[in-house]
Amino acid sequence: MIDEIEITNFRSLKNVRIELKPITVIYGENSSGKSSLFYSLLVARNVLNNPNQPQANFFNLRFLNLGGFDQVVFDHSTEKTIGIGVHGSTSLGRMKYEVSLKREGGSFHIKVGDVDSKIDVTFPYQLNVRKEISIGNLKLSWNGVNFEHIGEVKEEQVKLIEELNSFLEEIRSIDIAPIIRGFTKPIFSKATPGPYPITEDEIANEIVSGGGYLEGKVHSYFRKIFGKSFRSFTPPGSTNFYLRVMEEDNAVAVDLVNEGFGENQVIYILAKLLRSGTKTLLIEEPEIHLNPNTQREFVRVLHEMVKKEGKRVMISTHSEAFVSSILHKVATKKISPKEVVFYLCEKKGKETAFRKQEVNEMGQIKGRLIHFMRKEIEEMEELILGPKGKE
Repeated sequence: MIDEIEITNFRSLKNVRIELKPITVIYGENSSGKSSLFYSLLVARNVLNNPNQPQANFFNLRFLNLGGFDQVVFDHSTEKTIGIGVHGSTSLGRMKYEVSLKREGGSFHIKVGDVDSKIDVTFPYQLNVRKEISIGNLKLSWNGVNFEHIGEVKEEQVKLIEELNSFLEEIRSIDIAPIIRGFTKPIFSKATPGPYPITEDEIANEIVSGGGYLEGKVHSYFRKIFGKSFRSFTPPGSTNFYLRVMEEDNAVAVDLVNEGFGENQVIYILAKLLRSGTKTLLIEEPEIHLNPNTQREFVRVLHEMVKKEGKRVMISTHSEAFVSSILHKVATKKISPKEVVFYLCEKKGKETAFRKQEVNEMGQIKGRLIHFMRKEIEEMEELILGPKGKE
């Protein structure tokens, strides 16, 4: 399982290394670099999915095109190398997969236990170009996408290869609920969703595909947050369908687009997180259009999904209510401190730093949560005590 990431020279992330837990929360001021951490993981995913494409394509996240290498590299210093690495544990020891991108070419860096292999490549990288790697008595070939065995292998060796490729699949199973999300129309046409649905049409089709299993899960968790039902409706003989919400004590169904946008965008997040292809979801500002009470309910249900569905989330937020709700659940023993980690994201000059904020069993953060809530506290003091300098 992936438990650590390290980023070098990606946008404002000159040298960043952070630990991941089932719930990873990142907060800080605007333009401090929170989203850059998320986007770097999507770039690594794009490379791993298909290295046989021009380098500029790796920076196209579909909902956002970051440009090319010159625009993305730290300080626009084109002689630097962008590095995006993920770490985790396997039965063979610690494993690392890192992709490095230069202005021309790059490399794959794969480390398993004591075996350390760096493969210099150019992009597009032809998938029929293979690099041999030996791990103990196990001989493997790497084609830029996954590991394959060379020659005859025993059953236990097959399991090891599957474990190594499973680590790579965790990277492929990273997805994002971007800041621009939600549904803007009442009716959708049926189509086959792709591997990473992002548009409202793709998400809507993801919800109604697969025999209704995803739709049922979305409905169940949505009801726990808002106390309302969520269903799709397809008129007989039609290839079009609707997404609708209905209050428990009201028999009238309302098109999702005519409900509040807080509910609208939560449906998008739930569909993204609960789909089978997602193991880790990067969520940008889940608090959008949610009042503090609803944010607390969302936190409760989010933790339930992490536990029951085996998901992991990385969250960027500007909401004190959201952060405080997680800390309250730690203090009341509903969330273990081992399940959550907080990072304060700060940008000094050109460089972003992520400062780990330790959480104890009382739900208290060791560090500088005060920085996050400073202005609110100052204003509250003035409201109670009066403006400074006045009687």
